[in-house]
Amino acid sequence: MGSTRQRERKPVMTLEELRATPIYGRLTPKQKVFLSAYLASGGERIASAMRAYSFKNREAARVSSYRFLANPKVKAAIKVFYGEADDQNREEFLAWLEQAIKRGTLSIADRDSIRLLFAARGWKMTPEVARELETHGAEKRRELAAAEARARTEAQRNRFRDM
Repeated sequence: MGSTRQRERKPVMTLEELRATPIYGRLTPKQKVFLSAYLASGGERIASAMRAYSFKNREAARVSSYRFLANPKVKAAIKVFYGEADDQNREEFLAWLEQAIKRGTLSIADRDSIRLLFAARGWKMTPEVARELETHGAEKRRELAAAEARARTEAQRNRFRDM
């Protein structure tokens, strides 16, 4: 039987709409069968596992169904179906972004892409992240300009030396 939590949630799209999403497209064929059966049945995980994976008995399907539902791709598709993905993805993305900023591993192009992503999704950037992103973006631009100036100077020296 499906979980109570599953039955309390209301989908924000149809199965057909979910099937048209990129997240659904990244599932394996068997994951697609399992997920479609699971969502269509309102959370009947054992029957869904048996349908997708042809288990010989219900106990094997029951045990495996937990693993199927724990799969990150399947979990992400379920969240999209119930409209829970944006908030969680935003929080996970912000956590990654803060770490990347602290490590200094973002290029100028990364920073511009991040701003576009936030604007496209309608996400609000925390003031701390916006400040860090701008500060490190300015530092990267200065570093890049300095490196280009050094390269130009070195090229000029080499030209004069070769004369």
